[in-house]
Amino acid sequence: MGWERPLTCEDFGMKPSDFHEIKESEIPKHTMTFDKHATGAAADQKHYQKAEKEPIEVMQMYFTAQELYGFCKGNALKYILRSRFKGTELKDMEKALQYMKWSVDVLHGVPIDPRK
Repeated sequence: MGWERPLTCEDFGMKPSDFHEIKESEIPKHTMTFDKHATGAAADQKHYQKAEKEPIEVMQMYFTAQELYGFCKGNALKYILRSRFKGTELKDMEKALQYMKWSVDVLHGVPIDPRK
């Protein structure tokens, strides 16, 4: 694309002061476990199980691999950047992780199955 300069937080409407520095005392010392049913993953949400074809599947049919990869990568970034502000940080990070997995699948040429 030939970007003239690296992106900064200002490009996303943020200031350096908007970022929260994580203190050592804020990092959990125990092993984290997640309730599988509490995730934001498509496979765990009933409303994603109703349609014959999910939007991500339709995108796979009509988008180039590059377009699909960009979509997945962009959605991961969106969930990461907004996660602190909605009160659903864990779910948003799980959704970002789902989109990152799908972006890796695209790079490997593996079809995305939103039901898994």
